[in-house]
Amino acid sequence: MDSFDIGNYKELAKSEALKIALNTEPNLLDKSYLKSPELNKQTSIVVNDELAFIMNPINGILKGENETKSILKRENTEIGIVHLHIPKKCHGACG
Repeated sequence: MDSFDIGNYKELAKSEALKIALNTEPNLLDKSYLKSPELNKQTSIVVNDELAFIMNPINGILKGENETKSILKRENTEIGIVHLHIPKKCHGACG
């Protein structure tokens, strides 16, 4: 937990956090995520979990993928571009 620097954080007001998010772009992805032939295509992912049968699909543009996760790009009017990192094998840890 020390690597997350949990002890040094600052509470932000929702409006301040949204403003920071809107002015920040997602990090560049490592080359290992950029090999899928489906990159930059609209896709829909259902989380691989015991509760997948009641989960709604997650829609977005595939920006990266490897054997352990998929990364979807989504855009939101309040916060701009967001990359969602979705594990491929959750085994109960995603819900």
